[in-house]
Amino acid sequence: MFEKLRKPGRAKNILAYVIFGSICLVFVFLSNVPGGGGLTPGGPVAIVNKEPILFSDYREIYSRLQEQYRAGLDTLPAAQRQMYMDNLRNEALEQLINSLVISQAAHGLGMYTSDDEVRDFIMDVPAFKEEERFRRERYDNYLKYRNITAEKFEKEIRKDLANKQIIKQFEMSLTPSKMAVDFNKKLEQYKLNVAFVRFSDNQIRNSLKVNDKELLDFSSNPQNDQELKDYYTTNKNKYEEQEQVKARHILVKFDESKPEDIENALKKINEIKKRSETEDFAKLAEELSDDPGSKSKGGDLGYFTRGRMVPEFEDVAFTQKLNIVSEPVKSQFGYHLIKVEEKKEATSKTFEDVKKEVAKELILDKKLKDHKVEVLNWLKEGNEKAISLWLKQNNLSWQDTGEFSLNSQYIPKLSGLGEGEIKKLFKLASEKNKWMNEIIELDGQNYLVKFNSFKESPLEAKADTLMNFEKARDQSVNDIFKNWLDEKKEAALIERNPLVLRQ
Repeated sequence: MFEKLRKPGRAKNILAYVIFGSICLVFVFLSNVPGGGGLTPGGPVAIVNKEPILFSDYREIYSRLQEQYRAGLDTLPAAQRQMYMDNLRNEALEQLINSLVISQAAHGLGMYTSDDEVRDFIMDVPAFKEEERFRRERYDNYLKYRNITAEKFEKEIRKDLANKQIIKQFEMSLTPSKMAVDFNKKLEQYKLNVAFVRFSDNQIRNSLKVNDKELLDFSSNPQNDQELKDYYTTNKNKYEEQEQVKARHILVKFDESKPEDIENALKKINEIKKRSETEDFAKLAEELSDDPGSKSKGGDLGYFTRGRMVPEFEDVAFTQKLNIVSEPVKSQFGYHLIKVEEKKEATSKTFEDVKKEVAKELILDKKLKDHKVEVLNWLKEGNEKAISLWLKQNNLSWQDTGEFSLNSQYIPKLSGLGEGEIKKLFKLASEKNKWMNEIIELDGQNYLVKFNSFKESPLEAKADTLMNFEKARDQSVNDIFKNWLDEKKEAALIERNPLVLRQ
Protein backbone atom coordinates (compact mmCIF):
# COMPACT_ATOMS: atom_id res chain seq x y z
CA MET A 1 0.00 0.00 0.00
CA PHE A 2 3.01 2.26 0.41
CA GLU A 3 4.50 1.27 -2.95
CA LYS A 4 3.64 4.57 -4.59
CA LEU A 5 5.77 6.43 -2.07
CA ARG A 6 8.96 4.58 -2.87
CA LYS A 7 11.68 6.44 -4.75
CA PRO A 8 14.84 5.06 -6.43
CA GLY A 9 17.97 5.06 -4.32
CA ARG A 10 16.17 5.57 -1.04
CA ALA A 11 15.12 2.04 -0.13
CA LYS A 12 17.27 2.10 2.98
CA ASN A 13 15.27 4.95 4.46
CA ILE A 14 11.84 4.07 3.04
CA LEU A 15 10.25 3.48 6.45
CA ALA A 16 11.14 7.03 7.40
CA TYR A 17 9.26 8.28 4.33
CA VAL A 18 6.25 6.14 5.14
CA ILE A 19 6.08 7.13 8.79
CA PHE A 20 7.08 10.77 8.69
CA GLY A 21 5.29 11.68 5.50
CA SER A 22 8.39 12.06 3.31
CA ILE A 23 10.27 13.55 6.21
CA CYS A 24 13.10 14.96 4.10
CA LEU A 25 10.54 17.09 2.24
CA VAL A 26 8.42 17.95 5.25
CA PHE A 27 9.52 21.58 5.39
CA VAL A 28 8.27 22.07 1.83
CA PHE A 29 5.02 20.21 2.33
CA LEU A 30 4.02 21.89 5.56
CA SER A 31 3.62 25.24 3.81
CA ASN A 32 1.18 23.72 1.35
CA VAL A 33 -1.19 21.76 3.60
CA PRO A 34 -4.75 22.12 2.27
CA GLY A 35 -7.63 23.44 4.39
CA GLY A 36 -10.28 21.45 6.15
CA GLY A 37 -12.66 21.23 3.18
CA GLY A 38 -16.17 20.04 3.89
CA LEU A 39 -15.26 18.02 6.95
CA THR A 40 -17.17 18.82 10.11
CA PRO A 41 -14.71 20.90 12.15
CA GLY A 42 -12.54 18.67 14.28
CA GLY A 43 -14.49 15.52 13.50
CA PRO A 44 -12.47 12.38 12.69
CA VAL A 45 -12.05 11.36 9.06
CA ALA A 46 -12.75 7.77 10.06
CA ILE A 47 -13.28 5.63 13.15
CA VAL A 48 -11.77 2.14 13.32
CA ASN A 49 -13.08 -0.03 16.16
CA LYS A 50 -14.00 3.14 18.12
CA GLU A 51 -10.51 4.64 17.61
CA PRO A 52 -10.62 7.92 15.63
CA ILE A 53 -8.32 8.99 12.80
CA LEU A 54 -7.72 12.73 13.06
CA PHE A 55 -8.25 15.14 10.22
CA SER A 56 -4.78 16.61 10.78
CA ASP A 57 -3.20 13.20 10.03
CA TYR A 58 -5.32 12.80 6.92
CA ARG A 59 -4.44 16.30 5.76
CA GLU A 60 -0.71 15.57 6.05
CA ILE A 61 -0.91 12.35 4.02
CA TYR A 62 -3.17 13.95 1.39
CA SER A 63 -0.87 16.95 1.08
CA ARG A 64 2.12 14.66 0.54
CA LEU A 65 0.33 12.71 -2.19
CA GLN A 66 -0.66 15.96 -3.90
CA GLU A 67 2.97 17.09 -3.92
CA GLN A 68 4.14 13.73 -5.22
CA TYR A 69 1.81 13.77 -8.20
CA ARG A 70 1.45 17.54 -8.72
CA ALA A 71 3.65 17.72 -11.83
CA GLY A 72 1.60 15.09 -13.64
CA LEU A 73 -1.78 16.37 -12.39
CA ASP A 74 -1.13 19.93 -13.57
CA THR A 75 -0.97 18.72 -17.18
CA LEU A 76 -4.38 17.01 -17.09
CA PRO A 77 -7.75 18.51 -18.16
CA ALA A 78 -9.78 19.83 -15.23
CA ALA A 79 -12.34 16.98 -15.20
CA GLN A 80 -9.67 14.28 -15.32
CA ARG A 81 -7.56 16.08 -12.73
CA GLN A 82 -10.54 16.19 -10.37
CA MET A 83 -11.02 12.44 -10.80
CA TYR A 84 -7.39 11.82 -9.84
CA MET A 85 -7.67 14.19 -6.87
CA ASP A 86 -10.66 12.18 -5.64
CA ASN A 87 -8.54 9.03 -5.96
CA LEU A 88 -5.77 10.67 -3.92
CA ARG A 89 -8.24 11.58 -1.17
CA ASN A 90 -9.39 7.99 -1.02
CA GLU A 91 -5.78 6.76 -1.09
CA ALA A 92 -4.83 9.02 1.82
CA LEU A 93 -7.81 7.86 3.88
CA GLU A 94 -7.20 4.17 3.16
CA GLN A 95 -3.50 4.47 4.05
CA LEU A 96 -4.47 5.78 7.49
CA ILE A 97 -7.19 3.14 7.97
CA ASN A 98 -4.78 0.36 6.94
CA SER A 99 -2.12 1.65 9.32
CA LEU A 100 -4.54 1.76 12.25
CA VAL A 101 -5.97 -1.71 11.49
CA ILE A 102 -2.41 -3.12 11.43
CA SER A 103 -1.54 -1.27 14.63
CA GLN A 104 -4.59 -2.63 16.44
CA ALA A 105 -3.72 -6.15 15.26
CA ALA A 106 -0.13 -5.71 16.45
CA HIS A 107 -1.41 -4.61 19.86
CA GLY A 108 -3.72 -7.62 19.98
CA LEU A 109 -0.76 -9.92 19.25
CA GLY A 110 1.28 -8.35 22.05
CA MET A 111 3.75 -6.65 19.71
CA TYR A 112 5.23 -3.58 21.37
CA THR A 113 8.18 -1.31 20.70
CA SER A 114 10.66 -0.49 23.46
CA ASP A 115 11.84 3.00 24.36
CA ASP A 116 15.33 2.09 23.13
CA GLU A 117 13.99 1.05 19.71
CA VAL A 118 12.08 4.32 19.36
CA ARG A 119 15.11 6.36 20.39
CA ASP A 120 17.46 4.48 18.03
CA PHE A 121 15.07 4.90 15.12
CA ILE A 122 14.67 8.65 15.63
CA MET A 123 18.41 9.16 16.01
CA ASP A 124 19.01 7.33 12.73
CA VAL A 125 16.64 9.46 10.62
CA PRO A 126 18.79 11.29 8.02
CA ALA A 127 16.72 14.49 8.25
CA PHE A 128 17.66 14.79 11.93
CA LYS A 129 21.38 14.45 11.26
CA GLU A 130 24.17 16.81 10.43
CA GLU A 131 27.59 15.43 9.53
CA GLU A 132 26.28 11.95 10.39
CA ARG A 133 25.38 13.01 13.94
CA PHE A 134 21.92 13.43 15.45
CA ARG A 135 21.04 17.09 16.05
CA ARG A 136 18.39 17.83 18.64
CA GLU A 137 17.54 21.21 17.11
CA ARG A 138 16.63 19.54 13.79
CA TYR A 139 14.34 17.16 15.64
CA ASP A 140 12.75 20.03 17.59
CA ASN A 141 12.26 22.03 14.38
CA TYR A 142 10.49 19.07 12.80
CA LEU A 143 8.12 18.80 15.76
CA LYS A 144 7.49 22.53 15.59
CA TYR A 145 6.70 22.46 11.87
CA ARG A 146 4.34 19.52 12.32
CA ASN A 147 2.86 21.22 15.39
CA ILE A 148 2.98 18.08 17.50
CA THR A 149 4.63 17.17 20.79
CA ALA A 150 7.57 14.82 21.11
CA GLU A 151 5.30 12.46 23.05
CA LYS A 152 2.79 12.23 20.20
CA PHE A 153 5.48 11.84 17.56
CA GLU A 154 7.24 9.09 19.50
CA LYS A 155 3.90 7.37 19.94
CA GLU A 156 3.52 7.37 16.13
CA ILE A 157 6.97 5.83 15.78
CA ARG A 158 6.20 3.22 18.43
CA LYS A 159 3.03 2.27 16.56
CA ASP A 160 4.67 2.08 13.14
CA LEU A 161 7.62 0.03 14.35
CA ALA A 162 5.16 -2.43 15.86
CA ASN A 163 3.43 -2.51 12.46
CA LYS A 164 6.76 -3.32 10.86
CA GLN A 165 7.12 -6.28 13.25
CA ILE A 166 3.94 -7.78 11.79
CA ILE A 167 5.26 -7.53 8.23
CA LYS A 168 8.57 -9.03 9.41
CA GLN A 169 6.67 -12.01 10.79
CA PHE A 170 5.20 -12.65 7.35
CA GLU A 171 8.67 -12.47 5.77
CA MET A 172 10.27 -14.77 8.34
CA SER A 173 7.54 -17.37 8.04
CA LEU A 174 8.11 -17.65 4.28
CA THR A 175 11.90 -18.05 4.11
CA PRO A 176 12.42 -21.55 2.62
CA SER A 177 15.15 -24.11 3.34
CA LYS A 178 16.60 -26.67 0.88
CA MET A 179 14.42 -29.32 2.49
CA ALA A 180 11.41 -27.08 2.00
CA VAL A 181 12.24 -26.76 -1.71
CA ASP A 182 12.18 -30.53 -2.19
CA PHE A 183 9.06 -31.00 -0.11
CA ASN A 184 7.44 -28.09 -1.93
CA LYS A 185 7.79 -29.95 -5.26
CA LYS A 186 5.88 -32.92 -3.87
CA LEU A 187 3.11 -30.84 -2.34
CA GLU A 188 2.64 -28.97 -5.59
CA GLN A 189 1.15 -32.11 -7.16
CA TYR A 190 -1.89 -32.07 -4.88
CA LYS A 191 -4.75 -29.67 -5.64
CA LEU A 192 -7.56 -28.78 -3.27
CA ASN A 193 -10.73 -26.75 -3.75
CA VAL A 194 -12.74 -25.45 -0.80
CA ALA A 195 -16.00 -23.51 -0.38
CA PHE A 196 -16.89 -21.41 2.62
CA VAL A 197 -19.61 -19.17 4.08
CA ARG A 198 -18.64 -16.16 6.19
CA PHE A 199 -21.07 -14.46 8.58
CA SER A 200 -20.98 -12.41 11.77
CA ASP A 201 -22.97 -13.01 14.95
CA ASN A 202 -24.75 -9.68 14.45
CA GLN A 203 -25.76 -10.70 10.94
CA ILE A 204 -27.65 -13.69 12.33
CA ARG A 205 -28.74 -11.96 15.52
CA ASN A 206 -30.47 -9.22 13.54
CA SER A 207 -32.57 -11.82 11.74
CA LEU A 208 -33.88 -13.31 14.98
CA LYS A 209 -37.19 -12.17 16.47
CA VAL A 210 -38.49 -11.81 20.01
CA ASN A 211 -42.27 -11.73 20.46
CA ASP A 212 -44.17 -9.94 23.22
CA LYS A 213 -44.96 -13.15 25.13
CA GLU A 214 -41.30 -14.18 25.25
CA LEU A 215 -40.37 -10.72 26.45
CA LEU A 216 -43.02 -10.66 29.16
CA ASP A 217 -42.27 -14.20 30.38
CA PHE A 218 -38.53 -13.55 30.65
CA SER A 219 -38.67 -10.09 32.25
CA SER A 220 -41.36 -11.05 34.78
CA ASN A 221 -39.66 -14.27 35.92
CA PRO A 222 -37.93 -13.59 39.30
CA GLN A 223 -35.30 -16.22 38.49
CA ASN A 224 -33.99 -13.94 35.73
CA ASP A 225 -33.74 -10.78 37.85
CA GLN A 226 -30.06 -11.15 38.73
CA GLU A 227 -29.07 -11.91 35.15
CA LEU A 228 -31.01 -8.86 33.97
CA LYS A 229 -29.38 -6.61 36.58
CA ASP A 230 -25.90 -7.94 35.84
CA TYR A 231 -26.32 -7.21 32.13
CA TYR A 232 -27.58 -3.71 32.87
CA THR A 233 -24.64 -2.97 35.18
CA THR A 234 -22.07 -4.30 32.70
CA ASN A 235 -23.59 -2.43 29.76
CA LYS A 236 -24.82 0.68 31.55
CA ASN A 237 -23.13 2.98 29.03
CA LYS A 238 -25.55 1.68 26.37
CA TYR A 239 -28.38 3.30 28.27
CA GLU A 240 -26.71 6.64 28.83
CA GLU A 241 -27.15 9.65 26.56
CA GLN A 242 -24.29 12.13 26.46
CA GLU A 243 -24.81 15.87 26.58
CA GLN A 244 -25.45 17.20 23.06
CA VAL A 245 -25.79 20.56 21.35
CA LYS A 246 -27.22 21.53 17.97
CA ALA A 247 -25.31 24.37 16.38
CA ARG A 248 -24.64 26.33 13.21
CA HIS A 249 -21.32 27.90 12.30
CA ILE A 250 -19.71 30.18 9.77
CA LEU A 251 -16.10 29.42 8.84
CA VAL A 252 -13.56 31.80 7.34
CA LYS A 253 -10.39 29.98 6.35
CA PHE A 254 -6.86 31.37 6.38
CA ASP A 255 -3.35 30.27 5.55
CA GLU A 256 -1.64 29.99 8.94
CA SER A 257 1.79 30.56 7.37
CA LYS A 258 0.72 34.04 6.19
CA PRO A 259 0.10 36.62 8.97
CA GLU A 260 -1.64 38.96 6.52
CA ASP A 261 -4.09 36.21 5.57
CA ILE A 262 -4.90 35.60 9.25
CA GLU A 263 -5.47 39.30 9.78
CA ASN A 264 -7.80 39.56 6.77
CA ALA A 265 -9.74 36.49 7.91
CA LEU A 266 -10.22 38.01 11.38
CA LYS A 267 -11.41 41.26 9.81
CA LYS A 268 -13.89 39.37 7.62
CA ILE A 269 -15.28 37.25 10.47
CA ASN A 270 -15.80 40.39 12.60
CA GLU A 271 -17.72 42.00 9.73
CA ILE A 272 -19.93 38.92 9.47
CA LYS A 273 -20.41 39.00 13.25
CA LYS A 274 -21.62 42.58 12.97
CA ARG A 275 -24.04 41.70 10.16
CA SER A 276 -25.44 38.78 12.22
CA GLU A 277 -26.89 41.29 14.67
CA THR A 278 -29.49 42.31 12.08
CA GLU A 279 -29.39 39.51 9.47
CA ASP A 280 -30.34 35.84 9.50
CA PHE A 281 -27.37 33.71 10.57
CA ALA A 282 -28.29 30.77 8.32
CA LYS A 283 -28.45 32.99 5.23
CA LEU A 284 -25.11 34.56 6.10
CA ALA A 285 -23.62 31.04 6.35
CA GLU A 286 -24.99 30.11 2.94
CA GLU A 287 -23.49 33.26 1.47
CA LEU A 288 -20.16 33.60 3.25
CA SER A 289 -19.02 30.38 4.98
CA ASP A 290 -15.93 28.58 3.67
CA ASP A 291 -17.19 25.20 4.87
CA PRO A 292 -18.90 23.59 1.85
CA GLY A 293 -20.03 20.67 4.01
CA SER A 294 -22.44 22.87 5.99
CA LYS A 295 -22.65 25.99 3.80
CA SER A 296 -25.62 24.76 1.75
CA LYS A 297 -27.44 23.89 5.00
CA GLY A 298 -27.05 27.35 6.47
CA GLY A 299 -24.06 26.25 8.55
CA ASP A 300 -26.08 23.55 10.30
CA LEU A 301 -23.85 20.95 12.00
CA GLY A 302 -26.71 19.01 13.58
CA TYR A 303 -26.37 17.52 17.06
CA PHE A 304 -22.93 16.51 18.34
CA THR A 305 -21.43 15.34 21.64
CA ARG A 306 -18.20 16.28 23.38
CA GLY A 307 -15.09 14.92 21.74
CA ARG A 308 -16.36 15.37 18.19
CA MET A 309 -15.00 18.87 17.64
CA VAL A 310 -11.64 20.52 18.21
CA PRO A 311 -11.29 21.81 21.81
CA GLU A 312 -11.53 25.52 20.87
CA PHE A 313 -14.83 24.94 19.06
CA GLU A 314 -16.20 22.55 21.68
CA ASP A 315 -15.44 24.80 24.65
CA VAL A 316 -17.61 27.55 23.18
CA ALA A 317 -20.37 25.31 21.84
CA PHE A 318 -21.01 23.61 25.19
CA THR A 319 -20.87 26.73 27.36
CA GLN A 320 -22.61 29.29 25.18
CA LYS A 321 -26.19 30.43 25.72
CA LEU A 322 -28.83 29.52 23.17
CA ASN A 323 -29.34 31.63 20.03
CA ILE A 324 -26.37 33.91 20.75
CA VAL A 325 -23.67 34.34 18.11
CA SER A 326 -20.24 33.77 19.62
CA GLU A 327 -17.19 35.94 19.33
CA PRO A 328 -14.76 34.72 16.63
CA VAL A 329 -13.22 31.35 17.59
CA LYS A 330 -9.85 30.45 16.10
CA SER A 331 -9.10 26.79 15.31
CA GLN A 332 -6.87 24.84 12.94
CA PHE A 333 -9.55 25.27 10.27
CA GLY A 334 -9.88 29.07 10.46
CA TYR A 335 -12.14 31.51 12.32
CA HIS A 336 -15.65 30.42 13.36
CA LEU A 337 -18.81 32.11 14.47
CA ILE A 338 -20.93 29.65 16.44
CA LYS A 339 -24.63 29.80 17.15
CA VAL A 340 -26.05 27.13 19.48
CA GLU A 341 -29.75 26.53 18.81
CA GLU A 342 -30.63 23.57 21.04
CA LYS A 343 -29.17 21.60 23.93
CA LYS A 344 -29.85 18.11 25.28
CA GLU A 345 -28.70 17.35 28.79
CA ALA A 346 -26.97 14.06 29.58
CA THR A 347 -29.43 11.37 30.67
CA SER A 348 -29.15 7.92 32.19
CA LYS A 349 -31.99 5.40 32.05
CA THR A 350 -32.70 3.39 35.20
CA PHE A 351 -32.85 -0.39 35.27
CA GLU A 352 -36.65 -0.30 35.42
CA ASP A 353 -36.74 2.01 32.40
CA VAL A 354 -34.85 -0.47 30.23
CA LYS A 355 -35.72 -3.79 31.83
CA LYS A 356 -37.57 -5.01 28.73
CA GLU A 357 -34.77 -3.83 26.43
CA VAL A 358 -32.28 -5.76 28.55
CA ALA A 359 -34.55 -8.80 28.49
CA LYS A 360 -34.66 -8.62 24.69
CA GLU A 361 -30.86 -8.51 24.49
CA LEU A 362 -30.51 -11.57 26.72
CA ILE A 363 -33.19 -13.50 24.83
CA LEU A 364 -31.45 -12.72 21.54
CA ASP A 365 -28.11 -13.84 23.00
CA LYS A 366 -29.65 -17.17 24.01
CA LYS A 367 -31.39 -17.58 20.67
CA LEU A 368 -28.16 -16.89 18.80
CA LYS A 369 -26.31 -19.47 20.87
CA ASP A 370 -29.07 -22.07 20.30
CA HIS A 371 -29.16 -21.17 16.62
CA LYS A 372 -25.44 -21.81 16.18
CA VAL A 373 -25.74 -25.11 18.03
CA GLU A 374 -28.49 -26.12 15.60
CA VAL A 375 -26.32 -25.23 12.59
CA LEU A 376 -23.43 -27.14 14.15
CA ASN A 377 -25.65 -30.22 14.50
CA TRP A 378 -26.61 -29.98 10.82
CA LEU A 379 -22.92 -29.91 9.93
CA LYS A 380 -22.19 -32.98 12.04
CA GLU A 381 -25.16 -34.78 10.50
CA GLY A 382 -24.26 -33.66 6.98
CA ASN A 383 -27.79 -32.26 6.61
CA GLU A 384 -27.22 -30.37 3.36
CA LYS A 385 -30.92 -29.59 2.86
CA ALA A 386 -31.24 -27.83 6.25
CA ILE A 387 -28.01 -25.90 5.71
CA SER A 388 -29.06 -24.77 2.22
CA LEU A 389 -32.42 -23.54 3.53
CA TRP A 390 -30.73 -21.71 6.41
CA LEU A 391 -28.30 -20.00 4.03
CA LYS A 392 -31.16 -18.86 1.81
CA GLN A 393 -33.16 -17.50 4.77
CA ASN A 394 -30.15 -15.44 5.89
CA ASN A 395 -29.10 -14.26 2.41
CA LEU A 396 -25.82 -16.15 2.66
CA SER A 397 -24.06 -18.12 -0.05
CA TRP A 398 -21.04 -20.30 -0.57
CA GLN A 399 -17.85 -18.67 -1.83
CA ASP A 400 -15.24 -20.67 -3.72
CA THR A 401 -11.54 -20.41 -2.87
CA GLY A 402 -10.62 -21.71 -6.29
CA GLU A 403 -8.17 -24.57 -6.79
CA PHE A 404 -4.90 -24.32 -4.86
CA SER A 405 -1.99 -26.67 -4.26
CA LEU A 406 -0.93 -28.01 -0.89
CA ASN A 407 2.30 -26.02 -1.14
CA SER A 408 0.34 -22.77 -1.10
CA GLN A 409 1.43 -20.49 1.72
CA TYR A 410 -2.18 -19.70 2.52
CA ILE A 411 -5.69 -20.67 1.51
CA PRO A 412 -7.11 -18.15 -0.99
CA LYS A 413 -9.69 -15.89 0.69
CA LEU A 414 -9.07 -17.71 3.99
CA SER A 415 -5.55 -16.54 4.79
CA GLY A 416 -6.49 -15.83 8.41
CA LEU A 417 -7.07 -19.51 9.27
CA GLY A 418 -4.75 -20.82 11.94
CA GLU A 419 -2.59 -23.92 11.69
CA GLY A 420 -5.14 -25.97 13.60
CA GLU A 421 -7.97 -25.14 11.22
CA ILE A 422 -5.79 -25.82 8.16
CA LYS A 423 -4.79 -29.25 9.50
CA LYS A 424 -8.46 -30.10 10.05
CA LEU A 425 -9.23 -28.97 6.51
CA PHE A 426 -6.52 -31.18 5.00
CA LYS A 427 -7.67 -34.09 7.17
CA LEU A 428 -11.18 -33.47 5.84
CA ALA A 429 -9.90 -33.70 2.27
CA SER A 430 -7.83 -36.84 2.89
CA GLU A 431 -10.86 -38.59 4.44
CA LYS A 432 -13.08 -37.41 1.57
CA ASN A 433 -15.62 -35.94 4.00
CA LYS A 434 -17.77 -33.10 2.72
CA TRP A 435 -18.18 -30.81 5.73
CA MET A 436 -15.92 -29.49 8.41
CA ASN A 437 -18.12 -30.36 11.38
CA GLU A 438 -17.54 -27.16 13.32
CA ILE A 439 -18.10 -23.43 13.00
CA ILE A 440 -14.74 -21.68 12.79
CA GLU A 441 -14.62 -18.39 14.69
CA LEU A 442 -11.98 -15.94 13.47
CA ASP A 443 -11.60 -12.19 14.05
CA GLY A 444 -15.26 -11.70 14.93
CA GLN A 445 -16.46 -13.71 11.93
CA ASN A 446 -17.89 -17.24 11.67
CA TYR A 447 -17.02 -19.66 8.88
CA LEU A 448 -18.68 -22.78 7.53
CA VAL A 449 -16.30 -24.78 5.35
CA LYS A 450 -16.92 -27.63 2.94
CA PHE A 451 -14.60 -29.67 0.78
CA ASN A 452 -15.17 -29.52 -2.99
CA SER A 453 -12.39 -31.54 -4.60
CA PHE A 454 -8.97 -33.06 -3.96
CA LYS A 455 -6.82 -34.45 -6.74
CA GLU A 456 -3.26 -35.32 -7.70
CA SER A 457 -1.77 -33.74 -10.83
CA PRO A 458 1.44 -34.86 -12.57
CA LEU A 459 4.31 -32.46 -11.99
CA GLU A 460 6.26 -31.49 -15.10
CA ALA A 461 10.01 -31.53 -14.70
CA LYS A 462 10.76 -28.01 -15.87
CA ALA A 463 13.97 -26.11 -15.25
CA ASP A 464 12.09 -23.28 -13.62
CA THR A 465 10.46 -25.52 -11.01
CA LEU A 466 13.17 -24.44 -8.59
CA MET A 467 12.18 -20.84 -8.91
CA ASN A 468 13.85 -17.90 -7.36
CA PHE A 469 12.50 -18.38 -3.85
CA GLU A 470 13.53 -14.92 -2.72
CA LYS A 471 11.31 -13.41 -5.40
CA ALA A 472 8.56 -15.92 -4.68
CA ARG A 473 8.73 -15.14 -0.98
CA ASP A 474 8.43 -11.39 -1.58
CA GLN A 475 5.39 -11.95 -3.78
CA SER A 476 3.90 -14.34 -1.22
CA VAL A 477 4.45 -11.82 1.57
CA ASN A 478 2.64 -9.16 -0.46
CA ASP A 479 -0.24 -11.49 -1.33
CA ILE A 480 -0.64 -12.92 2.15
CA PHE A 481 -0.30 -9.58 3.83
CA LYS A 482 -2.92 -8.03 1.52
CA ASN A 483 -5.36 -10.89 2.15
CA TRP A 484 -4.69 -10.73 5.88
CA LEU A 485 -5.22 -6.97 5.92
CA ASP A 486 -8.42 -7.25 3.83
CA GLU A 487 -9.85 -9.77 6.29
CA LYS A 488 -8.85 -7.62 9.27
CA LYS A 489 -10.58 -4.63 7.69
CA GLU A 490 -13.68 -6.68 6.88
CA ALA A 491 -13.91 -7.82 10.50
CA ALA A 492 -13.27 -4.31 11.87
CA LEU A 493 -15.96 -1.74 12.54
CA ILE A 494 -14.90 1.07 10.19
CA GLU A 495 -16.85 4.31 9.80
CA ARG A 496 -15.60 6.62 7.03
CA ASN A 497 -16.51 10.30 6.97
CA PRO A 498 -17.96 10.81 3.44
CA LEU A 499 -17.27 14.54 3.64
CA VAL A 500 -13.54 13.84 3.30
CA LEU A 501 -13.95 12.43 -0.19
CA ARG A 502 -16.22 15.25 -1.34
CA GLN A 503 -14.20 18.23 -0.19
